[in-house]
Amino acid sequence: MPLLSSCKSLGVFLVTCLIAGQSLALSNYRAEITATRHGALDIKLDGVMTFFSDVQGNWSLQLETDGGPINSFERSVGETVEGQYRPLSYQRDSKVLFFKEHVDWQFDWGKEWLTGYVKKDFFEYSLASPIHDPMSFQLPMRAALMEGGKSFAFQFMRHNRPVALKFEVIGEELLLLPNGRVHTLIIKQLWPLQSKQKKLIWVAPELEFVPIRFATFDDGKIENDILVERLWLDDEEVTFQP
Repeated sequence: MPLLSSCKSLGVFLVTCLIAGQSLALSNYRAEITATRHGALDIKLDGVMTFFSDVQGNWSLQLETDGGPINSFERSVGETVEGQYRPLSYQRDSKVLFFKEHVDWQFDWGKEWLTGYVKKDFFEYSLASPIHDPMSFQLPMRAALMEGGKSFAFQFMRHNRPVALKFEVIGEELLLLPNGRVHTLIIKQLWPLQSKQKKLIWVAPELEFVPIRFATFDDGKIENDILVERLWLDDEEVTFQP
């Protein structure tokens, strides 16, 4: 189941703002995760979540899970230009039982044009203003958190069209993991949401705000939960608090 001193007075950190004209260097990470789809019968999936960037500012963000009747592959590839994390391509292939979905977006910033397919349907939009894919917003948000940001707004591709995406920090929690504990900030998605739905992200300030948990709730009941079990930051494994 993706950020600036000059913008602090606004209270909202937009992707169009710059961090003193440069992007913050985000450490690479690799996380082994467990994803649980709750229902009449809970389904658990194992997976890997990775972020990699190089000195030229090229980056990739990937999430892959596999659990019998459900599997998913999601990848965002992009570049860092004048402090902005710009996606260049995004792919998602998922299968739930017999239902399959394929999403493919290509971002041409030179021509200011976004094209892609959702299943077999073709779509295109102007890139006159920045738009993120469903993963890449995590990078400017992570950088803004490192600068002390508390609320965030982006445009992103929701299914087949761009919409506003808004978050805010609502609290903190000493999160219990299979191999220890870690102090986290809780980020709540404000928009878009369905009726009675809640989406939360837990990030670890001491670990450069790497996401540790993602969860979706419906009418107070948890639906989907992604939890980090092991984490490597710049190829060094993290030892969590006992």
